[in-house]
Amino acid sequence: MTRVLRRLFGRRSPVRDIVPTRIEEIKPFLYWADREVLRFWLPASALSMQGAFSYGGWHPFLEGLRQGPDALARYYEGFRPVDLAEMYRLPKVGERGETQPPWELPWLHRKTRVGPSGEKGLGPEHGASFYGPATLAKARLEFQRLDQTRRSILAGGYRPERFGDISGQFLVDGTKIRFFVAGGKHRAAVLASLGWDRIPVVVKPHWPRGIYSSTVADWPLVQSGEVSEAFALRVFRSFFKPDGNQQVDRLRGAVGQILEATQTELAAARSVYAMSRPVGS
Repeated sequence: MTRVLRRLFGRRSPVRDIVPTRIEEIKPFLYWADREVLRFWLPASALSMQGAFSYGGWHPFLEGLRQGPDALARYYEGFRPVDLAEMYRLPKVGERGETQPPWELPWLHRKTRVGPSGEKGLGPEHGASFYGPATLAKARLEFQRLDQTRRSILAGGYRPERFGDISGQFLVDGTKIRFFVAGGKHRAAVLASLGWDRIPVVVKPHWPRGIYSSTVADWPLVQSGEVSEAFALRVFRSFFKPDGNQQVDRLRGAVGQILEATQTELAAARSVYAMSRPVGS
């Protein structure tokens, strides 16, 4: 209740809207030291959720909004990473950190490192919102959240001053920048599904404003020896890969090649079998 009242009536810092024409224009604002809260209006393709699912490409929440609750349930059933390597679809080559839990992030320093907690009346045993497995009740809950958020925005508009901003942190790899969505994942998906050209985001309070690949040696799990620099960068750079649509197209191409090769092998096998059959049999 206190949190709700603070949102409705509490004093808020002034907000300054930043609408970059190029994503690189964000860099100076990563060192912002004024009282104003910066709200960045970014293309959906610049936003990603945990697991490196881009809001500008294939995204499980967008699929749920487009196709209904069954699509979301299929995602939770089909995507069941057991470790960090599987979470980011990375080949396992024996590097330190591959077996870290799927929810882990090598660049964050936290008091306690625990997995996603329960929410909205469901305990953690029902699964997480961003990967499977998840119970049917969890899948239904996540779709309800998406659907209710969509209905609310369509009826009354998007109101971050009342319900809070989409928040997270910037990931910087040389000249490339992405925004990691930590809070407001459902709101971001709804805005993207409604065709918003730009989605407003803010840096999550108490989180580092930017994470830089150039400082990988200083990241907490690298410093502790639990994750190698090489694997930490592989996870980090997953957020800069082609969006999900392109990944799906590549997967379809690979599957097509496999099917074509299999059909060729079957045809050859039938030919050998036909030649080996006795005449008249």
